Amino acid sequence: MAGGRRIWSAIEQAYPEVCVWETCTPWFDKRNIHFYINVCGFAAVEFFCARHPDPHMPDVSGGNGEDAMFRFVKCLRRDGAGASGDQGFGAPAVDCDGEVEVCRNTSETA
Repeated sequence: MAGGRRIWSAIEQAYPEVCVWETCTPWFDKRNIHFYINVCGFAAVEFFCARHPDPHMPDVSGGNGEDAMFRFVKCLRRDGAGASGDQGFGAPAVDCDGEVEVCRNTSETA
């Protein structure tokens, strides 16, 4: 198992109560995009740019678009499967609350 995959697997195992993982990466970082989607099983769910800014981040580029980012989400099964690394969009734990809706929306658009 490669280093990045091993580290991500350890993170998921360290936090088994997490139902939904979310991260962002710059639009131009092909290696990160590949890692999150093809290695870790995330789905790209949003693209933040000048016309669609991230409501949680200030615009530090002055509106020139250089801070464009992809938002990724990974929904984990919590039906006894644990942090297996698959996207298993069903049967989340009862305590996932509002996070479950993110997974349903992701699976419908993926």
